[in-house]
Amino acid sequence: TRVYAPVGSKKELLPYLVRRLLENGANSSFVNKYLSKDIPVKDVVKNPIEIATKNLSGKNYLKQVPRPKSIFSDRENSIGFDFGDLMKIEELNKKIESFEGHKFYACSLLNGEEVIDSYEDKLSPNSAGKKIGEVSYLSEKNLDNINFKDNEWRKLSVDKRISILEKAAELLHENSDMFYALLINEAGKTLKDCDAEIREAIDFINYYNLHAKKTFTELELESPSGERNFLSHAPKGNFLCISPWNFPMAIFVGQIAAALVTGNNVLAKPAEDTSLIAFQIIKLFHQAGVPGSVLQLVIGGKDIGNELTKMSNLNGVAFTGSTAAARSININLAQSEGPIKTLIAETGGQNAMFVDSSSLKEQVIDDVVRSAFYSAGQRCSALRVVFVQSDVAEEYWDYLKEAMQEIQVGDPKNPSTDIGPIINKSSISKLKDHIAKLKKLGKEYVETKCEIKNDSLFMNPIAFKIDSIKEIDGEKFGPVLHFISYDPSKLDELIEEINSTGFGLTMGVHSRILEKAKQIFDKSNIGNFYLNRDIVGAVVGVQPFGGQGLSGTGPKAGGPNYLHSFVTEKTFTDNVMATGGNIDLLNKDNLLPVFIDWNIGNFSIDQNYNFFSRWDYDWFRIGHRTLDFYFLSRVCSSQGDSTLFTYLSLIHISEPTRQEAISYGGLG
Repeated sequence: TRVYAPVGSKKELLPYLVRRLLENGANSSFVNKYLSKDIPVKDVVKNPIEIATKNLSGKNYLKQVPRPKSIFSDRENSIGFDFGDLMKIEELNKKIESFEGHKFYACSLLNGEEVIDSYEDKLSPNSAGKKIGEVSYLSEKNLDNINFKDNEWRKLSVDKRISILEKAAELLHENSDMFYALLINEAGKTLKDCDAEIREAIDFINYYNLHAKKTFTELELESPSGERNFLSHAPKGNFLCISPWNFPMAIFVGQIAAALVTGNNVLAKPAEDTSLIAFQIIKLFHQAGVPGSVLQLVIGGKDIGNELTKMSNLNGVAFTGSTAAARSININLAQSEGPIKTLIAETGGQNAMFVDSSSLKEQVIDDVVRSAFYSAGQRCSALRVVFVQSDVAEEYWDYLKEAMQEIQVGDPKNPSTDIGPIINKSSISKLKDHIAKLKKLGKEYVETKCEIKNDSLFMNPIAFKIDSIKEIDGEKFGPVLHFISYDPSKLDELIEEINSTGFGLTMGVHSRILEKAKQIFDKSNIGNFYLNRDIVGAVVGVQPFGGQGLSGTGPKAGGPNYLHSFVTEKTFTDNVMATGGNIDLLNKDNLLPVFIDWNIGNFSIDQNYNFFSRWDYDWFRIGHRTLDFYFLSRVCSSQGDSTLFTYLSLIHISEPTRQEAISYGGLG
């Protein structure tokens, strides 16, 4: 017999003991079964993995709990990787290692043809001097070769376009091992970040395919009698898609999938830091059936990207990147010739989290570390400032110190690594300048203590105590957190300070007081708000992502309105009076006579609600519940001594004379 004796202070120990009592007291718990005389020992000691495997294969599970692939009611979920299985991780690493030495290359693809100027070595951010491929950047002299020739793609049915993109999603999944290798070596992604990136790319395709069907389904609008009106959508034309290096697969695929499924031609311009990944993605889209003339790729730097936004034959630009670049693009689009162009911009944020004294400490620290430091803080949604209520601020600071020493910085292909490198020298230099500035000001700080070479692109996460968000000069795109102790009586002032930065991307609150969280949400100019969880990792279709102000234009990526920016609206109005009238008025389900004023005309009605009159033209009135409907009828066919009439128009006016009704001429 073993004695189980947890030790700790009352504050930490009491909730722990309650949790243990609840778990061990459950009917299904091991302790309960072990002590029960009704359950044989052989059943108690059964291997739970074997039981679970048997139940899964025999579908012996709760049917109301959907399987992972079917958690969405209207679309398929992407397939993830089980990082709890060490054997599978070993297999994955072997597959990734098989791409070591592979000769990856990237160049522009214009109208299906590779355009090569000269190749440059592409080095990995993980290891100084490690060559992972070659890249040919498009020169300005070749910009004139970019054109949009194809008009056939827009003529394909939406179902055909969806079918092609579904094939592209399948190819992305089938080649996931290659993308793991590229995401690790070119973008510095950890294994878990790679998995999330690949899945998000596929989720974007599935989600936009679903909404394309809805978008391109003609909608009949409510209309007056005698007229029918329809709303439909058509492709805008030619889109330039400019994507960032921090999500080189997910955002890149999301942009081009949205533009393609809505029938547009696409010119894709990825960030130069992740050209190899983009090239492989475009090749797979072509393999899936997207013509090379419809989906083109430009590999180049910021100067080339700037020139592309000046093209007169563009109809729109989908952009994710810095606020400064978005402003420049907006100016170029406004000054260019041709149609007025759409700009869909998703930029950065000065993202904050509020933590009050009612929050759960362990959960807060986990969420702060994940939001601020994972992915090396290189997410536009990453946490930059955490506000902790003054009553508990020192306690949380001490916990944060301990938690940060558990973070592992290093080679991203190692399963134990939490944080990989900063993407390039320019980015890490800006971060180091900011850190040096705060240290010079004497700010208290805590830093993770991992061994890092001075000349590498790795950096330890660091947190500084500061007094105000105003001390931060712009967005710091890396694993740097700012910690502020706040007075709860000044909460409204702090929200105004955050709003005054102009950014409005993500925000989090940790509190067990729901009303307080709602008040913060209502007063904040924010795009994505999270309560009692981290503020990163928005899921396609579940948390549509995008901000306001300096953080973007909207609509939200991965949301139900995103595709609307890629299409134009068209209405079709049909005057059915010109071709015989509105026959729906004859439908007995739509019109149930209550009484007939026999004094107006000489006619009769049969059991099928057909009206008969002895005159060529006549007026009659039908009382329908509390309304009076007046019909002008004309000869349709003869039946013996009577004539069957159809209705030319429906007029709802109070007691018109015959002349007034005739001159009215119908509605609409």
